[in-house]
Amino acid sequence: MSLNLQGTPEDHANLRDMALKLLPYLAGSPILQQIAKPVLWHTDLHMGNIFVSETDHSQIVSIIDWQHTSISPHFLQARWPVFLFPPDNYVLGPKHPNLPEQYENFDLHGKEVALFEKEKADNSKAYEIATYLNNRATYKALWEIDEPIREFFKRICDTWDDGIVPHQMGIHRICGTWSPLGFSKPCPLGNSTCDDGILSQHSAEYKQWYGIHDFAKKYLDTDDDGWTVPLADFDEKKLQNKALLDLLVERAPTANEGMETRRMWPFPI
Repeated sequence: MSLNLQGTPEDHANLRDMALKLLPYLAGSPILQQIAKPVLWHTDLHMGNIFVSETDHSQIVSIIDWQHTSISPHFLQARWPVFLFPPDNYVLGPKHPNLPEQYENFDLHGKEVALFEKEKADNSKAYEIATYLNNRATYKALWEIDEPIREFFKRICDTWDDGIVPHQMGIHRICGTWSPLGFSKPCPLGNSTCDDGILSQHSAEYKQWYGIHDFAKKYLDTDDDGWTVPLADFDEKKLQNKALLDLLVERAPTANEGMETRRMWPFPI
């Protein structure tokens, strides 16, 4: 991660000071207090951590990997299970997922992708509806909070791992939408927290970095640290890792962009 994204110690200290000024206002929000009850949550619920019966695959017999389980406010704990995370075009609410209007005009590959995205959306919708019917508190904690506020609390402790840009962007969004978020008193940081041009440049660089990392994780079916499901062939995963990076570097528009992709790649070759 470049210095622009990681930030200097002074950058982190400045962000800390800004966060401390905002914290009393955000923590005192009546909406937030309704969904801030401390709850215990398994935060790494993916297929590799769920064991089912050999004779009845709908019967869960064990859940493992509890070492990072914690007690935190409900609005920070509630999340989509990894294997039910919705596609990019997912719409919350009563709208049923449908295939694209131009589906019949797609080629074979396009239809396969559309069907895959539709299946993902159907599974996500089932989870959303089941959560609404059976666990209203989690539904509110997950979907009835303004995203800038949630992101503020999520990012505040992760700046050294994820860099300063996400937290900078979050604070900037909160200050820019202070009144619509329901706060009556003036924002303690004013309307602007940093130079818009510099933040925009750093934001674009971060999105590129994050996009490469997220793409690699999804394609290789792994997490941030490179863990994969127990049944996966690890040697095959290493070959896929190298082949995917080589392909992206080869298809990069310029040699410099190829070098940048290789520099940002999250897993060793």
